[in-house]
Amino acid sequence: MDAGRDWKGYAWAVAACGACTLLGLAMRPRFDLVNVAMVYLLAVVVIALRCSRGAAIAAAALCVAAFDFLFVPPEGTFTVDDLQYLLTFAIMLAVALVISRLVADVRR
Repeated sequence: MDAGRDWKGYAWAVAACGACTLLGLAMRPRFDLVNVAMVYLLAVVVIALRCSRGAAIAAAALCVAAFDFLFVPPEGTFTVDDLQYLLTFAIMLAVALVISRLVADVRR
């Protein structure tokens, strides 16, 4: 994969995470936290399908960080009071790795 396309994948990862954050903030008053997490997971899936493995991992890391900092109690910190969110974070990373691997195999 060329450097230009790889760089664009990382830019898409940042943009997707930003868009999901805005959507999540708009969703917060009406939806449960699990639904906001699914929006972030969708972004991770899309980036994993369209971009490199590195961009997918970056998207997963950015989405986990944004979700944790902005939505998981206590908000505004990276501390997690409820351990179930650690499973959510691990699943986002696992989804990114699995899908990016499958896409890489199909491209080959």
